[in-house]
Amino acid sequence: MFALSTAGSFLASAGAVCACSCCQCVTKEVLRKSARLAYCALFTAAMIIAWILRDFARPLIEKIPWIVHQATGDISDKWYGQQAVYRLSMGNFMFFGLMSAVLVGVRYKSDKRDQYLHHGGWLVKLSLWLLFNILPFFFPVAMVNGYAWLARFGSGLFMVVQMIILVDMAQNWNDNWVAKDDDRFLWALLAVTVGCYLGACTLVGVLFYWFKPAGAGDCSFNILIISLTLILGVAVSLLSLHPRATNGSLFPSAVVTLYCTYLCYSALQS
Repeated sequence: MFALSTAGSFLASAGAVCACSCCQCVTKEVLRKSARLAYCALFTAAMIIAWILRDFARPLIEKIPWIVHQATGDISDKWYGQQAVYRLSMGNFMFFGLMSAVLVGVRYKSDKRDQYLHHGGWLVKLSLWLLFNILPFFFPVAMVNGYAWLARFGSGLFMVVQMIILVDMAQNWNDNWVAKDDDRFLWALLAVTVGCYLGACTLVGVLFYWFKPAGAGDCSFNILIISLTLILGVAVSLLSLHPRATNGSLFPSAVVTLYCTYLCYSALQS
């Protein structure tokens, strides 16, 4: 019995070690080929943490005296949440800004900086990411509030860059499926395009229902924002069909319309 137990324990341990080794090999291979996926994972983790801190940061911030003692006016739960989110945002700005600076001029994977800084060194980069997320919690409130005002304008520029990347991705997707010269891909492209438009129209209806409920007071600003989003979506779609738009297509317009509708929801919800 003891021998069987020992053998079972040994096999279980060996299996766990093999599984861990396998996962590590797969992870390293994925990160070596797609650094973008890892950066997106860090960015997504930061957003989830910020979402949690926005509503539950008070117990944490109250234990940091150099933040609470510098507060002016009434301190509410909202203030605690804002301070936590601003500081987390500042840390990610510092990390990604540093990575952008050290990778300026890198164009090919054969570049040493690409191998060791962009696609490699993830343990070091993860440690730096954690350090940069913690460091802003030692900064004074005035400094963080100044960053918050700059971030309001920087976020607008970020949205423009993000939209350009989205349009480029959608256009490449459209061109790749059309180039296959296969009816199945054309029907699939049509289905995704219609799905994006249906999703955008459904979300617009939900926005009107949520942010201009029956019996509510004056919600003219909400109605204006939702209506402008809908009008701009229609305008972009019509422009893509104009004869001068030689490479125009409804699919990128549908993707942009759906994304802009989501941004409208995000703005109104905030």
